[in-house]
Amino acid sequence: MSTLSASIARAPQNRMRGFMYGAGAGLAGSLGGISIRLVEDATLWQMVAFRYATVAAFVFLFCWYEHRRRVLRAYAAIGWTGVIAGFLLACHHLAYVAAMLGTTVANAAFVLSTTPVLSALLGIVTIKERVRPMGWLAIVGTMAGVGVMVGGGLSGKGLFGLGMAFLAALAFAAYVVLVRASRRTDMVPSMSVGAVLAGATGFLFAGGDLSVSAIDLATMMALGAGQAAVATILIVLAARHVRAAEVNLLVMIEAVLGPFWVWLAVGEEPGTMTLWGGAIVLASVVGFAIVSLTAAAQESRTRA
Repeated sequence: MSTLSASIARAPQNRMRGFMYGAGAGLAGSLGGISIRLVEDATLWQMVAFRYATVAAFVFLFCWYEHRRRVLRAYAAIGWTGVIAGFLLACHHLAYVAAMLGTTVANAAFVLSTTPVLSALLGIVTIKERVRPMGWLAIVGTMAGVGVMVGGGLSGKGLFGLGMAFLAALAFAAYVVLVRASRRTDMVPSMSVGAVLAGATGFLFAGGDLSVSAIDLATMMALGAGQAAVATILIVLAARHVRAAEVNLLVMIEAVLGPFWVWLAVGEEPGTMTLWGGAIVLASVVGFAIVSLTAAAQESRTRA
């Protein structure tokens, strides 16, 4: 089989792998809400400091496992592109925190749901990546679903928080597009840059006070390694196989599962509109995945 034929034959499998990574990132990200609920006494900035210090350490261990003796070479290989990507990721982390402080959760969630749109537009402008009509339809469906989920809590309050939520969405969209453009390079180390910057900022805003209980420390470390780091690593892996807008669309599964985990763990029952909105989001994402993978498989058969 020629190289071209082999590449065509692998196309559906690669997209399936990318979709699985993206959905896995959404699953891991959805655990963030319940993890934060389990923190008892630590301040928000202490959580940021410990969370992202743990992320930086976890990412380094992951990179060491992947590259072993060449781990430092892997970090050097990301170059200034990786540094910029890390800076964008840090901006996302910090803007997200500021958004949660500056406006309602509903407002922040709705603004953050624009991330797939922003990544699609950035992808078109910067790396000439097209989004198929079904992709746009799924993006609109996802935004509508999030709107239904949080519609009752939307308000005009918190202009600063709304701005920070938009900055968080824009920074993350730009990060995924940059990772997508650099998919021939292992960009996982760029996460360390973002985590170190975010963790250092959290330490500064915490006034250097890192005295927390053992239970909170264990919870925050689990929040960093088991949730934030895993989610972002899977996003980087997904970006190697599917378009930037599609990655962010798949990660929107987080909006559906997040309230569900909180409901199971602490009895915070979601309202009827949350369940209906979540169903719309899930149907949009699953429908898009099915149509996209079917089209990719048919296209590979036609070209074979």
